[in-house]
Order: sequence, then structure tokens, then C-alpha cells
Amino acid sequence: MANTIQYNRNQVLAKASEVFQKKGFNGASMQDLVDATGLNRSSIYNSFGSKMDLYVASLDIYRDQNAGIQQSLVNNAKDGLSAIKSIFDIFIKTIVNDVENKGCMIVNCKTELASTGDKSILNWLLNSDKKGMELFENVIKRGQKDGSINSKQSSKTYALYISTALQGFRMTGIMNKNKGELEVLASSFINQLK
Repeated sequence: MANTIQYNRNQVLAKASEVFQKKGFNGASMQDLVDATGLNRSSIYNSFGSKMDLYVASLDIYRDQNAGIQQSLVNNAKDGLSAIKSIFDIFIKTIVNDVENKGCMIVNCKTELASTGDKSILNWLLNSDKKGMELFENVIKRGQKDGSINSKQSSKTYALYISTALQGFRMTGIMNKNKGELEVLASSFINQLK
């Protein structure tokens, strides 16, 4: 029975995540969430506490899914530079296929809520960035060790560079879905690591 509850919870969070990704926190009404999840308002509040709690839980699902994809790409790459290239490739694919212009839920959250002073969101974003930086720093260290990435900068500096580049890349991708142009842009970022 616990598995059924967990499955339903994950399904609800996936549907809520879609609403928040498309409309943002402020743009998503409780009625939008009711319509998408199939739960009534009281069930949403009883299960998740508040709209913000549901949003943060949706962010968790979104981040964990994307982190899993990135970790899989890293694990299957032949070297550090190939891992970084694979991550840019999946970003390009995601951007090109985003016909609804939803963008990245985490980048959207940063632009909408990071400056509001809400400590729970700010802490969530800082923690999420830290996890991403750890992944990129490990990949850069791997690449510097295997010789596919230069050692002109520290792994920490290059990790920040890649993290910043990918966030900007996602913002660019909201308005520009030209695969060729995105590939050229990605190559310019990646070439700095060679």
C-alpha cells in the first residue's frame, strides 16, 4: 500500500511540476494545480502543506530527474570533456524540443523568486547549485586527470564556468531554438576547456 501512495505522490508532483514550469510559482493558480493533479484543494493542502511546499517538492522532482540524466551521461562518457559535451547536447535537445517555451524550472525559479527574500527558496536554490557544482567539479577533475580538459584553471573555477554557461544557455534557448546556432555556442564554451 505504501508503494501505491508513493507512486500517486510522485505522479501528482510530476503534474504539478509541469504547471509550475510552464506558469511559474506566481502564475500557477490553485485551480491550475487542482485541474492538473486531479486533487481537490483540501487534498493538496493536507498532502503538501501549502502551495510553496508543493512547489518546492515539485522542484525536488525536477532537479532529481535532471541530475539523474546528467549523472548517467557522465558515467557513460569516455572522458571528462566528452561528459561535458554530452550535457550540452542534452540541453540542446531539451531546448529544441521545448515547443511550449517552458524553459528550465530551476532557472525560471531563480529569475522569479531568488530576489524575493524567501529563505526557503533561496536555501533550496543554493543547495541545488551546490549539488550541480559538485557534479561539474568532479567531471572537470576527471577531465584534467585524463588529459581531455586543460589545467589552466582550477576544477572549481571551470565548474562555475560550466554552471554559469549552462544557465545562460537555457535562458538563450527560451528565445532561440536554432539547433545549429546552439551547437556553435556550446562548442565555444566547450573549446575553452580543451
